[in-house]
Amino acid sequence: MLGRVLINQKSEYAGYKIMRGTKDIVSTSNDGVISRLIPQEIIPLTFKLEWSGTAKWYIHFAMQSTPIGWINGFIWSGGGKETCMTYMDVESLYGFEYLKKCKYFGGNATNATGTYKISIVKWLEKAGA
Repeated sequence: MLGRVLINQKSEYAGYKIMRGTKDIVSTSNDGVISRLIPQEIIPLTFKLEWSGTAKWYIHFAMQSTPIGWINGFIWSGGGKETCMTYMDVESLYGFEYLKKCKYFGGNATNATGTYKISIVKWLEKAGA
């Protein structure tokens, strides 16, 4: 279920409010590439990355101002039959000023037989929007 809930606390980001829920979900299978436009009204802070597959795999992730192709960005890996999930705090990874310039998020799975899914689970929206 897609939804959003305002976190009941003061925002440390002037002019923005912190939101939590599921804002956007995108997935690919096997060695596919994800390149997704960030919804214009938000700045992502945390992503949920999920993998379900049957072989050793490497997951790449990036945020940038241009469409994402095959990348060698952040790597998350595992092996064998498994389903796993992790959360990525992209503000700590990239910094707030960089995130404000990003228009795309995505990545790719390498040596993969399975499904790679990315969800935005914490983000900023302009206050009063």
